[in-house]
This record gives sequence, C-alpha cells and structure tokens, in this order.
Amino acid sequence: MLFFKFVTCLQLALYLMFGALLYFPVRLANIKMEIVNLIASKLTTSASVAPVGTHPIMAESIEIAAAEIQADEEVLISGIIPTAIMLRPLTICSTNGCGTCENQTSEGGIISSPDYPEDYGNDRACVYTIRVASDQKIQLSFTVFHVELHYDWIDIYDGITPSQISPNITLGFSLTGYDLLPIERNSTLNVMTIHFVSDHDNSELPIGEIARWQAKYTAI
Repeated sequence: MLFFKFVTCLQLALYLMFGALLYFPVRLANIKMEIVNLIASKLTTSASVAPVGTHPIMAESIEIAAAEIQADEEVLISGIIPTAIMLRPLTICSTNGCGTCENQTSEGGIISSPDYPEDYGNDRACVYTIRVASDQKIQLSFTVFHVELHYDWIDIYDGITPSQISPNITLGFSLTGYDLLPIERNSTLNVMTIHFVSDHDNSELPIGEIARWQAKYTAI
C-alpha cells in the first residue's frame, strides 16, 4: 500500500514537472508573437500605410519573425537546445595569494603581477593555475611585460605545478626583460601553471620603469 502511494506521488510530481517545462516555452513564444504583432501595428499606424498584408517589405519582415518564433517554439517544446547557445563553464584561475586573476569568463581571463599596475615588489613567489574545459587548451598572451632582466622571471608549465616540474613540460622558461613581449604560449592540456619570482630589489630596471606584467589567457 505504501509502495502504491509512493508511485502515485512520483507520477504526480513528474506530471507537474513536465507541465511546467511545456508551459513556459509556449508562453515565451506567445509573448514574442504578441510583441511582433504590436510592433507591426505601431509601424503601420505611425507610417499611415496600408495593413501589413499589403505592404511587401513589412509583410516579409513579419513573416520571417513569425517563422523564427515558430522554430524557437518547436525547439523549446521538443527539449532540444541548439549547440550554439549551450553555455560552457567559466574558466578557473587561482593563485597562491600572490598576484591576481580577473575577468574570468567561459572564453578566458586576465592574470596580473602583484599590485598591478603598480610595482610588483620584492621577494615574490607567485603561482597561478589556470583550468579550462577538458576538451579545450589554453593560450597565454602577454600584454604588458616589464620584468627585471635576469633577476626576476616567469616560468610557464603545461598542466603541472612547479612542485612537479620536469624539463619536457616547460612552455616558457625564465622569461625576463622589458624590451619585447614574450611570444604566445599554448598548452597541450587543459591546465596551465605560471610561476613568477622576483628578487630583493628592482635596481636593474631602467629609471622610471615600473616593474609589472599582465597576460591574457584564452580557452582554445
């Protein structure tokens, strides 16, 4: 008896859920159609022209809009979500408390030296870990690069943290200097690790130069 009541309640819950899923897409399509009809009515009135059916350009526009609405309705009711509107998860960027990750979206984000755009300071040891979807890779492009030559540097690793380094997984080793931007780096995995180190001063930078760097990462 208890089992029968449980099955009945489960069926009722499924009916309610299915009804909600069916109602909202149809209601959305109806609202969109009402908006199209309202716009057509306003345009016809303000322009003092014949009804839509006798105005070829407006009639064509309304027919196209109506066809799109019908297509949207069919897609929503059938429960099929077009691939183009499927949302990818946000990219993930984290640090060890040194440096910043900003503007994280499903397409990428930005990493910056500590206190950017100010001087990154002395005796820094920053670790940035970037992760994207499992079927994607990471492209890292520096947009600002003013790093004390030879004494401060950036290492880039392909999916491995600096505690597990080996020579064959280094994407960029001891990137340093201030004259040129380093070339783009592409990972072969969906994880990239960036290690930044600064020494006890920035005396080797040109006078007036601010020690700082910034890079954009993109999911590819």
